[in-house]
Amino acid sequence: MSAITTFDSTVESLTDLLNSIEELRTQLPDFQRGWVWDDERVKQLLVSISFYPIR
Repeated sequence: MSAITTFDSTVESLTDLLNSIEELRTQLPDFQRGWVWDDERVKQLLVSISFYPIR
């Protein structure tokens, strides 16, 4: 079992992080709160970050 680490955006790219989630190597902790945003807020977030390039 590997050690638990925190995400550091200067070490791992967002693409690598998303891949590790897809491959089940990374997950949110059990104590993460439930989903509270409605669809409109999610859309606004996605629009706001869609202008930034992913390295």
